[in-house]
Amino acid sequence: MNTEQHCLFGICFSSDAGEPDAEFGTTAEIYAYREEQEYGIETVKVKAVGRQRFKVHEIRTQADGIRQAKVQILPERILPDPLSAVQIAPLTRLNMHPSCKPPTQTCKQAQRWWNNYQQEMEMGHDSSGYTN
Repeated sequence: MNTEQHCLFGICFSSDAGEPDAEFGTTAEIYAYREEQEYGIETVKVKAVGRQRFKVHEIRTQADGIRQAKVQILPERILPDPLSAVQIAPLTRLNMHPSCKPPTQTCKQAQRWWNNYQQEMEMGHDSSGYTN
């Protein structure tokens, strides 16, 4: 095998163990391989990357056992990031500059309480009625 040439083949997936022929698959391109001999058995290990999805229309088996198929290349689908469902939305939308915030009733009450507290502290009394 020449590493300069592009070697494409198809990988099929069968969804049912009893189903003899697969319905869908993907083309794969070999980008690296290594020939090995282990325990007297020659093997070839390949590294490949999936390229295009296809739908199988017809499969036939040759006399030597190699299977060939007529396929239709399917359009590419861009899928969302699988982790997008678990990502936390940024909280920057909750950060507002104080001058942009409309005053709320709770905010006004807290400001009134703080002003009263400061006045009482200046006069030497706390809100419990005890003198400092």
